[in-house]
Amino acid sequence: MQDTWDRLRDFASSYRQPIGDTRARERVTGATRTAGSIPVSLDALDHLARTTAELDAIVHKHAPDAAPAPADAYARRDWFMEHTAHLDDDGQREARATVYRQGLEHAIAMGDDKVVRRHPCPSCGTWGLFWRPAARRAACVNTHCADANGGLPRTWSLARLAAAHTAREETRSRRAT
Repeated sequence: MQDTWDRLRDFASSYRQPIGDTRARERVTGATRTAGSIPVSLDALDHLARTTAELDAIVHKHAPDAAPAPADAYARRDWFMEHTAHLDDDGQREARATVYRQGLEHAIAMGDDKVVRRHPCPSCGTWGLFWRPAARRAACVNTHCADANGGLPRTWSLARLAAAHTAREETRSRRAT
């Protein structure tokens, strides 16, 4: 789960976009800008706001009397871990799957769509998943899996991949003890 939190930190620190040279665009269009472009990716800020609101909702769903979340990203991580540590198995599983899914979303938002290749297909178990940006889903390219689905590749949401990942991790940790 540490890898997921590191991705969030990297994503949060990379939301600034370079202002760039707008003179070339002005020469092509003939228009002159009256103000510079905003030096922040608004999509990234919206994404960060959604993910932090989702984590806050999980905490307040299970601990309605929890203190408000701190603004600092590391303090918020500690706050989330502290308030979800007491949850039952299903609540723990939900929290871990949500954090893992958000880590996948952060990686894809930063351009690393290869993170889905590290997961086996939930249906056939082969390592043939690829990210389909238009559908915003991972697709299995194994022909046997597609044949079993009427010739169409099976697609999986990041939430489904995260749930399968946390279930595998749970099984692995139970068998190790």
